[in-house]
Amino acid sequence: MTGSVDKTVRHDVEHGINQKRVLEIRYKDDRYRLVEPLYTFVSKEDVELVLTWQVAGYHFDGQLLDFRSFHLFEIKEAKILESHFEPPPHHKDKLAALEPVKVLVSITD
Repeated sequence: MTGSVDKTVRHDVEHGINQKRVLEIRYKDDRYRLVEPLYTFVSKEDVELVLTWQVAGYHFDGQLLDFRSFHLFEIKEAKILESHFEPPPHHKDKLAALEPVKVLVSITD
């Protein structure tokens, strides 16, 4: 797999998925995003990713409230927030469209 994933980041992302907690992540560009983590998975390119629903923070085109995938090894920091969430509609369809090789952690409805 590409890159080494920080153990604390992995733990916090997985906790966010399992507990349906919003995360504040700092990505490789040092910009923050608020995301609802849904799945971690391995791509066809053998990269570990987290599929999220982004609710706030930076996005290059300014469009929020959409699905975003982030490379786990490029997340510099993940902070678990107090806010809980319910998965957005069609999250399973979005994951299927990404054609994961393997789902590592999955949210429950």
